[in-house]
Amino acid sequence: MGLFDWLFGRTPATPSVPEPPAPPTWQISESGNPTMLFGGGGRLTVFEDDRKGWKFCASKREGDRDPYFSEPYETETAAKDEALAFVTGAPSRHTSITEGYRQEGRTRWETMIDKKAELLTEMKEALENPNLNVTQLRRIEAKVATQTKQLAWQIDELHRRGVDNRAIAEAERLATEFPRLAAVIAERIAERKNRPTGH
Repeated sequence: MGLFDWLFGRTPATPSVPEPPAPPTWQISESGNPTMLFGGGGRLTVFEDDRKGWKFCASKREGDRDPYFSEPYETETAAKDEALAFVTGAPSRHTSITEGYRQEGRTRWETMIDKKAELLTEMKEALENPNLNVTQLRRIEAKVATQTKQLAWQIDELHRRGVDNRAIAEAERLATEFPRLAAVIAERIAERKNRPTGH
């Protein structure tokens, strides 16, 4: 600053600084779908799935022959959020419809295992009655056999569906408990048959 400027309170001109480019925003494509350019050539497109929900497509460049297609989401807004999270590496904020179905399926499997555990307890309590006849014991035995056969393949299914480890551990425990109970019942039936009948 010169003396003259300092005396009369003039402020020297500040060199102009170019404004930063505006962040990308959602536009509407020729097809009527929300779209956004990113990363110097990439493109995000959100569209309504023919079956259900909204998906997004992420292409790295124009003419990308292997773009990424997401699972469907409940709303357009959710698909937009997940599209941005996909390209920025931000945490996911929404659960896809498909994942929701998978989670519901896992919950049903976990509930089923809990019910099997309750059934095992009920059977053990029923066997505390020393006066059960052969017919009654056979009925319990049949139920035990059914549970044993089911668990033989259901444990693999639990692993495949990604069910909670607690439920898997409980199923594996039941897979050993039911055969043990079957052996107890078989012994009770044999004792009952060998018991002398009164006149």
